[in-house]
Amino acid sequence: MNNNRDNEREELEKKLGKEYEKNAILNFSQSIGKAIIGHQTGCLTTLIAIIIIFLIFFLKK
Repeated sequence: MNNNRDNEREELEKKLGKEYEKNAILNFSQSIGKAIIGHQTGCLTTLIAIIIIFLIFFLKK
């Protein structure tokens, strides 16, 4: 009976380990994606702001 519990525990630990690895990889890839997308949109808004500032500057002259 004790041996049966150990086997069940080992199986559960293996399943949980696999789930944990999957979730860790997913979270890591999502954080990379968010960082890249956030960086691109940050650059894009900065670029648009610079263009607007230059347009205002040149239209005033």
